[in-house]
Amino acid sequence: MTRVPSSWRLADVSIDPTFCLFHSGSRPLAMPVEHVAEITEVGPLVRISRCPQQVAGLCVYHQHVLPVLSLGGGLRIPDEVALVAQTEAGLWALGVDRGGTQIVTARPARHDPARDESGVVTVGLVRREGVDHGLIDAEATWRSFRAMIEGTFLAPASTLPNSARS
Repeated sequence: MTRVPSSWRLADVSIDPTFCLFHSGSRPLAMPVEHVAEITEVGPLVRISRCPQQVAGLCVYHQHVLPVLSLGGGLRIPDEVALVAQTEAGLWALGVDRGGTQIVTARPARHDPARDESGVVTVGLVRREGVDHGLIDAEATWRSFRAMIEGTFLAPASTLPNSARS
């Protein structure tokens, strides 16, 4: 049995959290690994009319149908690769750029939650090799996208922008 010195205290140990770093629409982002179910290639996406441009479509993932979000605003994900996020509300996917995904342990710089125009909610920054990756709050981001999607379907078609009518 290994004996721990009495001068060593559990409170003195600081374990930095682990993050998945990636790019989505060439934007550097990070997500806590406990929210990352998998990074996977997805098959053809099914586009849904009236959805906001951030919704690239639906994909099948292990017998689940997931919404796939695209920060590039396009109709398909770059190279059809997605990060599958696990939240309390369930699974959702975010289109990510192929290559460059890393798992790192770091201490993020925290800030107040901030929602950008694309719907992503960040709560800090993870700096790696001189690049700041926006730290995504997976739960809040999914709630933000879900509200955006529900708002589109609840709005009368005549009030929608032309891109959401098709």
